[in-house]
Amino acid sequence: MSIWTRRGLVIQAGLGAAAAGVAAPVLADERLPHQARGWICVPCGCAMTGLVFDAPGECPACGMTLVANSEDGEGEAPDWLPPQLEVAVLHQPTAFPAERRLHLVYEVHLRNHGRSGLPIRAIEVHDPDRLELGSLALVSGRDLAGLLVPLGRRALAIGGSESRVLPGGGSAVAFLSYSVEAGQPAPERVSHRILLEAGTVAGPTVRATSTELKRLLPPVGGTGWVADGGPAKPSHHRFGLIVFNGATCLARRYAIDWKRYLEGATFSGDPADPRSYHCYDQPVMAVADAVVALAADGFPDNVPRTSAGFSPAIPVSLDTSAGNMVVLDLGGGQYAHYAHLKPGSIRVRSGDRVRRGQILGHIGNSGDSREPHLHFHVSNGPEILTSEGLPYVLDEFWAHTAHGREHRRSELPLGGARIDFANFDRSQV
Repeated sequence: MSIWTRRGLVIQAGLGAAAAGVAAPVLADERLPHQARGWICVPCGCAMTGLVFDAPGECPACGMTLVANSEDGEGEAPDWLPPQLEVAVLHQPTAFPAERRLHLVYEVHLRNHGRSGLPIRAIEVHDPDRLELGSLALVSGRDLAGLLVPLGRRALAIGGSESRVLPGGGSAVAFLSYSVEAGQPAPERVSHRILLEAGTVAGPTVRATSTELKRLLPPVGGTGWVADGGPAKPSHHRFGLIVFNGATCLARRYAIDWKRYLEGATFSGDPADPRSYHCYDQPVMAVADAVVALAADGFPDNVPRTSAGFSPAIPVSLDTSAGNMVVLDLGGGQYAHYAHLKPGSIRVRSGDRVRRGQILGHIGNSGDSREPHLHFHVSNGPEILTSEGLPYVLDEFWAHTAHGREHRRSELPLGGARIDFANFDRSQV
């Protein structure tokens, strides 16, 4: 007989299979109920090659029992297989200090290679070198629901015990963010366990000190700043995964949109005028002695978003999203990105050497920006969106907390933090 796949005729076999009562293969879309779509052999890979049979029976290739192939991906899997859940950490984290604790921010990628849904109850993180300390993080319930994001699918179904069901063939990303208590040893490695409703899947063990933490000068100066969309908090930066040239990347993992608030507002006057915003035209400074890797000017400011809506001055693309921008090569494979600067304000060119504290340009509202701010982050490449975001620390700043105004050194402000910086040299402005 002929054995067919969705791609066409691939194997020629004798008539003995039909005589022995083995199911006859057919094209997936022929003569089969819309929801059933035939039977497949999971053990020898028919689910991957597209081989579909029109009746239950035994696989002619390996002799195993065929299982139903339903359109929605549900079906019986061999009971001798463990949960078919792939767990990966594509970019290893580096612990960084913030708010007098040590924080880790990274992603765990999950892919269900099975046909049945897997109810994920929790994600547990340990220090494999200090298991006696217990878990570093246990993400479950509503926290899990907020951090486990399906890829290319609708929201994950809710299972028992507030688990989230990863459907057969489905993928999701867990955007982890947790911290180590003061006085607890900093982990050099972290390991992961995925707790299911029935069983546990061991995930990878990765380093927690994968890159050098650069100590940088703040990119802006003065008082009244807020670290909008900053690290360790849910934001468009944190969930901004993209795929480029076949690889997943998250350049904005530790990005901050620096906005200035006075009397509780970012602007005074006409909200449709960029000049009404308190941070507009403020200078931005080189965070270290560096070489200018890229510099771009000439993009117009946008009209800020208001209740009437928002429309960028020019179409947004990979090439225009940053607007007027500067990228500094900090050395060691790390780059500092300044985006959405004011047109005509860029003072440097590619290849220039700059000194720490030197004025590079002024804050504007160009590119993919809905109100004036400085978008700043550090990554492992000069591309603002298609590199991997890296943590860093700032020399010093003053944080407004529930306990008052606190002096901080060698920390990275977290999302939403209210920050004051030391005065800068206005003679450069």
